[in-house]
Amino acid sequence: MSSSDNIYTLRKVAAKDSKACFVCYKPTDTVLVAANKSDHFYVCELHLKDEGFAVGVKGQQYVELEQQVKELEGRRDAQRKRCEQQRPSSWRWVPGLSSKDEKSKDVSKEYEESKRELASTEKELAESEQNLKEYRFKQYKLNDAIYETRRRAQAQARMSSKRQEKIRQPGFFPSVPKHDVQS
Repeated sequence: MSSSDNIYTLRKVAAKDSKACFVCYKPTDTVLVAANKSDHFYVCELHLKDEGFAVGVKGQQYVELEQQVKELEGRRDAQRKRCEQQRPSSWRWVPGLSSKDEKSKDVSKEYEESKRELASTEKELAESEQNLKEYRFKQYKLNDAIYETRRRAQAQARMSSKRQEKIRQPGFFPSVPKHDVQS
């Protein structure tokens, strides 16, 4: 089996069809199905959040969300710098140090406008980060140890079924001799 076989798709089943979780044996309606449909198992959604069990395969939508967050972080940082540069002097309260002309009013208006832009960008960034955090993956890649355990269990099940077939065939066990023993 190649590493591409280690891609599992998340499926949901009806509550009445739920079965025991592969890890904790609690009833669950979440199923992971192998890409080649050779393997499937039930698992709780909580276990899917554990990176020691499985890691979500990042699709196009997830990558776009990550890029959007990076872009918003860059824009936020630029707006913070601009806001710091436009901040009116803190020495304005000292009489005679600051002039009360139109220029200082324009500076404070620009500062207020950049503060509003910064607040809206931070709000948009928080929403995007929340969307990224709550993103539900559709495909997962199992941890190598878990995947190897699944492969071994499948191989063992195949061997067991072959052995059961051999046992059921006539002639597998020796039979009692049917002829008379001569002395």
